[in-house]
Amino acid sequence: MVAAPVRVTADDPVAFHGELGIVNLGIVNISSVEASPCQGYRTQQMIRQADPEMLVLTFNSGGKCVITQDREENVLKPDDLFIYHTSRPCRVQLAAGGDATRSLSVALSSSSLSISARKLASLTGVPLSGRCGIGALIVGLVTELIASNRRYRTSDLVRLEGVLIDLIAIFAARELETGAVREYNSYEHTFLLRIHTFIREHLADPELSPEMVAAANGISIRSLHRLFRSQDVTVAGWIRARRLERCRRDLADPAYYGESIGVIAARWGFTSASHFANLFRKAYGVSPRDHRHQSRIDCANRIVLGVSD
Repeated sequence: MVAAPVRVTADDPVAFHGELGIVNLGIVNISSVEASPCQGYRTQQMIRQADPEMLVLTFNSGGKCVITQDREENVLKPDDLFIYHTSRPCRVQLAAGGDATRSLSVALSSSSLSISARKLASLTGVPLSGRCGIGALIVGLVTELIASNRRYRTSDLVRLEGVLIDLIAIFAARELETGAVREYNSYEHTFLLRIHTFIREHLADPELSPEMVAAANGISIRSLHRLFRSQDVTVAGWIRARRLERCRRDLADPAYYGESIGVIAARWGFTSASHFANLFRKAYGVSPRDHRHQSRIDCANRIVLGVSD
């Protein structure tokens, strides 16, 4: 649980053994944990002190793990997946059966998934399968990134982060449609995905607007706004968030280090550099310049680590 501060206690502090691996892709954090019996707590007081409002997808790859959130206790068997949120109290008991537990976790902002917070909340506390389908694809990619991230270039990791986010979004949408949540409008969701695809394909068009989206998809502007209200976001807000994501990735990609921040912002539809900088800082907590600078440092560190290996 590296997405937010937690308090950890061990059943036997003297004999306790634990290993933690972390890969930071940007807005996505991946961690691996192997530990003897222990418990991790995230209390209401800790949430008030610091809450990054992250969604965490945890995969139990070995041993017994018990997760409690919203007063629901769930036992994770090997190959089970579980989703929890850092904004609500949670307790994770590792190696509950006595044997060492191995787990993988992916933490990301829930707003990255283009699914409403209300619908995502219905998925927390429900054991899901990581043995087949999209769940298995996520587990495979995360396992590879934890084991071999130094083999990839920074530009590769930037793009793989986008792939991972998309896989988790697909996984959550499928579970909402066929699994734990039955009050889900499958036709409406499919239509919304088509609109999302259209927007992504036209993000570089400075003329992209709710009116353009509605006309291209054969619906009224009122119906379009109603669809997005079900996702707890406005059409313009969703467009803006996707454009910021593309800019963030390009700023971190060595392939675009020769381009100015203004050129990258303009490529994704931002006509004012100062307005873009303000939006970027509000979304990610750092300026575009600082984000690019940190990405270059991370890239240099990966190169050094790769040589030393």
